[in-house]
Amino acid sequence: MAYTWSKLLTDNSNDRGTPIADTYNPMLDYGPAATNTPQIVVFNYVYDLPFFREQKGFVGHVLGGWEVSGITTIESGQSLTIFQNADPFNLYNAAAKLNDGGLDC
Repeated sequence: MAYTWSKLLTDNSNDRGTPIADTYNPMLDYGPAATNTPQIVVFNYVYDLPFFREQKGFVGHVLGGWEVSGITTIESGQSLTIFQNADPFNLYNAAAKLNDGGLDC
């Protein structure tokens, strides 16, 4: 069994795929990376099946000596960054029209 507890922090969560917001203060974008996986547990196992282990002859050679093995990985979810690029309620344009006198309220 292996367990990993980590925290991946960066100033660009998409591995330099997007520019930083403020070139004079890059620490504004500092936080968890998009590929951050804080907890990982890995199990590996081998189990000898007890069936026909002591059998002799054809049955012992064909059905005996089998084992089950595997690797199981359990990990926590990656970080989620929520952001809003657009103005879904058109508030910016409505405020501009209100200031210009073009919106009847």
